[in-house]
Order: sequence, then C-alpha cells, then structure tokens
Amino acid sequence: MLYGIKNAYKAFKTYRSDKKAMHEFDMHAAYVKNIHRSPYKKYSNILLHLVDIGDYLTFRNFLPYYHQMCGDDTLFIGNLAYKPLYDAYDRTFSHTLWLDKKTIRDNAGRKAWLDMLLTIQAEHVYLPAYNANGFPDLLSMLAFTDAEKIIPLHGGDSFQSHFFERYRQHTLNNRFIGPLQASFVHEFLRNKEIAELLCVQKITLDQPHLPVRKKHSHMIVVFCGANHMSKIWPASHYAAVIRQIEKAFPGKYNFALSGSANERGMEKAIADLLSPSMKNLTLSCGNTSLPELVQQIADACLLITPDTVAQHIAASTETPCVVYSNGVNYYRFIKTPSSFSHMHHVVPPLFINQGHPLWRFAPSSLVGTIQSKMAGSVAVRLLGGS
Repeated sequence: MLYGIKNAYKAFKTYRSDKKAMHEFDMHAAYVKNIHRSPYKKYSNILLHLVDIGDYLTFRNFLPYYHQMCGDDTLFIGNLAYKPLYDAYDRTFSHTLWLDKKTIRDNAGRKAWLDMLLTIQAEHVYLPAYNANGFPDLLSMLAFTDAEKIIPLHGGDSFQSHFFERYRQHTLNNRFIGPLQASFVHEFLRNKEIAELLCVQKITLDQPHLPVRKKHSHMIVVFCGANHMSKIWPASHYAAVIRQIEKAFPGKYNFALSGSANERGMEKAIADLLSPSMKNLTLSCGNTSLPELVQQIADACLLITPDTVAQHIAASTETPCVVYSNGVNYYRFIKTPSSFSHMHHVVPPLFINQGHPLWRFAPSSLVGTIQSKMAGSVAVRLLGGS
C-alpha cells in the first residue's frame, strides 16, 4: 500500500513537471516561428542524437551505417557528456557539434540553444531516437523548420510520446518512419531496428561492442554510482557483497570501487564498513576518465553495478556483470536480449519476478529491498564457486 502511494505521488509530480515542460515547449515553438533566420552553416544532412552516456553505448555501433547513408557532408550533433567515448572509439563524421544539456535547464538556456541551432541549415535532419531525451531532441528539431525531418514513429512504450505528439502539432516537413515493433524492446535492438529502417539495409550486429584490448585480471569492479538515488544501494549492501565474495575466495580477488567524483562519499562509507586491514581494495571513484573506465571494466573478471552506464560498458566489452535493478526501464535496458544475456545477470526486486515490471517510476526505498546476499550468490557462482 505504501509503495502504491509513493509511486502515485511520484507519478503526479512527474505529470506536473511534464505539463510545465510541454507549456515551455509550446513557447519555444512559437519563438522559432517568429524569429528571423540567418543560417551561415549549411550541410546536406544532420544526424541528431542527444542521448545520455549509457544510451549512446547502445547506439554507437550503428554510426558507420548512418555515415554510409548520409555521406561526408553531414553534421553529427551529440551530447557533450559522451564526447570522450566518441573521440576514443568512433570519430565517424568529419563535422560534429557537441551540446551541453546542462545549459537547457532554464528558458534562457533553451533560447540560446535554439539561437545557435538556427544558424545551421540542412536538407535533411535525422533523429534516430525513440525513447530517450525527448525534450532536448525534439526541442532541437524545432530549429530546422525548412529541412525534411526524418523521425521514427513513437509508440505506447515510449514515455516521451506526449512530447512527440506536441512536436507534431508545431512542425511541418516531417517524414515518419515506422511502424516499429509494438512490444517492449531492449534499447540496442530498438536502435538496430531504427537503423535498418532509416538506412534500408539488414544489420547483422546482435550485441554492442567496444574495440578495446582486454587485459584479463583478478579485479572485481564494484560500481557504486548512478544518476538517481532510486538506483543506489545502501553502503552496507555493497560491503556485504564484497565480504561474501572474499569469504568464498579468500585473497583470490582484488576489488575496485568505481564511479564518478559524486560517489566518493558512498565509496568512503563502503570502505569504512570493510576491515581497515583489507589490502585488496582500491578506491577509484572520480579517478578515471570515460575511456579509462571502459578499460577498467573491460579488464575486470566481474562487474557488480546498478543499471547505469557501467552495465552497458560491460555488455560492450564482454565482461560478466551482475546488475541489481529496481525495475525501472526493465525491458528497455535491464533484461538483455539472448545474444548477450549469458554475461548479464540481473538481480531484481521480488515483484519483477512476479511479472510486474515498472516502466518509469520507482520509489527510492525500493532499491534497498534487493538482497545483497542474492547478488553475492550470483557473483560467487559466476566466479566459479558454489
């Protein structure tokens, strides 16, 4: 009952936030229609993909297909947050523009964003996104009034469908691609489906891949960060898993606590719960760049993580992974396709196993109900124990 009340309250808050955002979307659409345009940069095509880092890892393998379709006179517009990955592993397009989504947290920032995009002109603008980041993606598309805009149709499983419908009311020259599969689909397969439709060819990729050289080690990476508290365990859960593995394999494995600088507080809390004499523990939160994090996870014999960017790195580097999940976006990101489920082991809350996956909402307290002992047992089994 308490869970239902918290979930309903969270849904109501999100509804109010979305309603405000749609009002602001209408305001920005009116601004674009009334402004004088003076474009001074012209391209044949624009590929726009303002997803977050984890989403990008489920998309980046299709960039060569888009380059083959669009050609060299193409501007790739991406999210500044994942630029280090693009620079390290991709560099597919000669022309790029990196946008910092932090700058569009208020209306002044969104106006400046649109003013900059209004200086760019293209014949075609491709938006190969379905679920992710509908507001910044579709807000950006408003700037390209005269271009043909090619967009996948949104379905009922897209939580951004309301922004999509509002976008359709404000724009012309749209070409919608679809229909797409109606069922819940993992993001990698959804991106593959969209790429096949847009590029008009069959793609044989069945799992994400990063071109790294693995240096196998006895290191277990414990990723203790996420972008929302509803995904993060209490420090005691992380410490309990490490103790359980250490008990099963005394002295065999080293452990690295990993994450961004924002997780240093959690990292210290976990370390304080473990024995001060534990010599096989490394604290690395905030000490790795994105490419260094990729290499750290690629070299690990096991990753333990919430559903965040780390799990997508593990899937892309074929590192065995234990993912504990509160159930949000369960089919989109957590429950992996059979092609790489053998290295992606999910420890969900009980209600997921009972057939009630969440799509968007979850109270922060729910993640604490995921038993550390269950995650530890899965980890021990994967490491060859019993």
